[in-house]
Amino acid sequence: MQDFVYLNNRFWGVSIPSVLAQLSGLLGLTISMFFIAYLNDPNKTAAVGLGVSILTMLCEAPVTGMNGGISVLVSHAYGAGNMTSCA
Repeated sequence: MQDFVYLNNRFWGVSIPSVLAQLSGLLGLTISMFFIAYLNDPNKTAAVGLGVSILTMLCEAPVTGMNGGISVLVSHAYGAGNMTSCA
C-alpha cells in the first residue's frame, strides 16, 4: 500500500505542472480570441483563428510528435536498464 501511495504522489507531482502548462497555453489563445472578437470585426477574428491554426500545425504538432517518440525511446532504455540513454 505504501508503494501505491508513493507512486500516486509521484504521478501527481509530475502530471500537475504538465497539465497547468498545457492549460496556460490554451488559456492565452482563448483570451486573445475573446478580445479580438470583442472588436466586432470578422476579418480580424478570422485572421487570429487562422493564425492560431497555423501556429498549432507548424510549431506545436511537430514538438508533440517528437515528445511522443522520445518518451518511447526513454521507456525502452529504462526497461533495458540502460540509464545512460535515458538522460
